[in-house]
Amino acid sequence: MNGALETAYWGARSSERQVRMYNKKLEQEKKKQVLPEEVKTWWRLELQLRRSKADEWTGVVSETLDSFYSPHYLPHDMKVTDKVMLAGLHAEHSLWSQLSDNTKRKYRKLMKQIAKEDELLQHLKSSFSENIDTLKRELETWLGFMK
Repeated sequence: MNGALETAYWGARSSERQVRMYNKKLEQEKKKQVLPEEVKTWWRLELQLRRSKADEWTGVVSETLDSFYSPHYLPHDMKVTDKVMLAGLHAEHSLWSQLSDNTKRKYRKLMKQIAKEDELLQHLKSSFSENIDTLKRELETWLGFMK
């Protein structure tokens, strides 16, 4: 570990949807927070929705999870050129706009295939489905306090 915060972003900051995944354990250690010894890893996944996407949050979360995958999980049998392309597109999301439509389709399809094999993602999807009613109630309660 080189001390970098190890953060991955999907979507531009100005877009209606942005996903962030980062090493929360490293962040807490940098803040000199004391963590229980049994905490070996701690990753945080955040989804930020703006404008119209905020009103459709349950559908957006499901749609996002269908094509989301951890940049730390790429199949060993994947072609190196595909790994490099995906890593580059993760690091610099604006590059998507410079790709041809066929290339965009190819890598979006590849991302969805990888997502189906990502165990962490499958756990996230299952957890979201199981807790959606609780999340809705908590969000409605929290938004009620904001008014």
